[in-house]
Amino acid sequence: MKIKKNSTDIMYSSNGDFFLSDKTGDLARANTHDHKITKQIVIKRLESSHADWKHLRTYGANLTSFIGKRNTMATGEMIKATIVRCLTYDGLINPSKIQVELLPTGARSVLIVLQINAPSTVAKTPMVITFTYDLRNNKLVLRRN
Repeated sequence: MKIKKNSTDIMYSSNGDFFLSDKTGDLARANTHDHKITKQIVIKRLESSHADWKHLRTYGANLTSFIGKRNTMATGEMIKATIVRCLTYDGLINPSKIQVELLPTGARSVLIVLQINAPSTVAKTPMVITFTYDLRNNKLVLRRN
């Protein structure tokens, strides 16, 4: 799926609950107005593992493969490469428009900062998404930006 300026999707929470529109009471839509659709898709891919989706066997970052690994520079580089591959392999995001930074926060945890120049109808700045990732239990926690 390639995100375009007119792309839309149903908006949902990180728990999979749908949002309702304040104005109409109908299902809310995620669009490119303020990067909502891009953020929603990126988060779902990073939280998913291969084979989570029956018809999309390679969908997802498959970060579970890093459970138990030591938090080294080499592991960090592998995590970065995995994230970039997950978000670019099918043209979702152009590789030249994504930047991934990892900062160790403990012996088994890292801070992941994604900066993505995604299509938007109004946003003039890149979208930034920040997570912490725990290599002990594969816990990915979205941080408020």
